[in-house]
Parts: sequence; C-alpha cells; structure tokens
Amino acid sequence: MISIGIDISKEKFTVCALEQGNKVIWKSYEIRNSKSEIEKFMIKMGEL
Repeated sequence: MISIGIDISKEKFTVCALEQGNKVIWKSYEIRNSKSEIEKFMIKMGEL
C-alpha cells in the first residue's frame, strides 16, 4: 500500500509519499497551486 500526504495551502501544496513500513517514495516537496503544476502532480501519482 502507498500513502500520499498532501498539505494544502492557498499558494502551494506540500506532498510526500510513503510505502508500507514507512519507506519513503517521495521526500516532502512543494508544488505551486496552479493548473499546470497540479496536472504534473496527477501524472506523477499515476506512475506509482
């Protein structure tokens, strides 16, 4: 199982992903709250 954490604020999102057993898939990083950045993130999530 993969868990994705998303902290949403007005101008940016902070995201990370962990696999079972707390194995880090994505270290915490930020994306801007824009259509293009969110689309890139959706593609990245689909690759998991």
